[in-house]
Amino acid sequence: MRDIATRVGVSPATVSLVLSNHPSISKPTRDRVLRAQRELGYTVNRFAQQFVRNTRRRPERRKLDQLAFCLIGTTFDNVAYAPFLHGIVSESQDRHLHLITQALEVSADGAVVLSAAIRNGGADGIIVSGLVDDTVISFLQQFRAPLVVLGNHYLQSRVARVEIDIRRVGATVAEDLAERGHRNLAFVVEKLEFAYERECLEGVKSGLGARGLVLPQSHVICAGQSYAPSADLIAPFLKLDPLPTAIVTTDVRAADECVAELRARQIDLPAQVEVVTMTVSGQARRGVRYRRYNLGLERCGRLAVRRLVELVENPAMEPSVSILPPLGWVADDPHPTPSSARLVTA
Repeated sequence: MRDIATRVGVSPATVSLVLSNHPSISKPTRDRVLRAQRELGYTVNRFAQQFVRNTRRRPERRKLDQLAFCLIGTTFDNVAYAPFLHGIVSESQDRHLHLITQALEVSADGAVVLSAAIRNGGADGIIVSGLVDDTVISFLQQFRAPLVVLGNHYLQSRVARVEIDIRRVGATVAEDLAERGHRNLAFVVEKLEFAYERECLEGVKSGLGARGLVLPQSHVICAGQSYAPSADLIAPFLKLDPLPTAIVTTDVRAADECVAELRARQIDLPAQVEVVTMTVSGQARRGVRYRRYNLGLERCGRLAVRRLVELVENPAMEPSVSILPPLGWVADDPHPTPSSARLVTA
């Protein structure tokens, strides 16, 4: 079998699957393996195969049949989590898994209000995102279901996590702006209390520092509330003197609000002020008015399901942190059509 694998350029495991008539192998690969088998004169010893099957003792392996995706402290109306959900749904469908989705509230003592299906062991594993902290993780771990945390969070708990390299995104954006002549930047967000925003900010500072530039604290503008009105977001920015030539924001909605307010004040975009944001997809919103960096969050959702499958099937596996690189800039034509957006990889 090793001789066949070497001759065809596949693994011995692939040869074994072909000779066992496993349906997962493509027809071209199957044909090449069978042709090499005939040329080398190899025949399968069916008596030895049956002997191994009858004598090998294998522990019963658990499988992931039903998983739950839970959002903590927010709802599925929040578009920021739509790519996560899309990736989880796609991977679950590909694997023929049953998916439960639930938005969960957190009580004052840190307890999460779980559905009966999850609380009574109806889910083989849980993927969790939203406003996740160590108290929430500790509560969920008592149900002894494998757990994967999706998204960037500051956690001390030993738990499997899938994150995006958001610090790298911030640094790349800042370096790109500096390279194109911007020396005076502002970082504008609605809230600055979560790892996602803070990691991006640290990346921006790092990227500017690599070019000998500094982001003053006065240029870190935070409205302090979710869904802040455009006037609240942009008012501190307009008081800066001189006015920064670029705004970096982590949120597409915040970018929309900034652009709307700047246009209302007849500030030319992007000639006077350029807006750059991290987008959750490659799709333009209300036309292209700012540069966008695609995080590829759907991949995170897919990977979270795969990690959960591994944890269910291998209970002794140590939880690990998977950090995915972003996809890169999204470049658009001046007059975009549905097919004109293209991805420029980092």
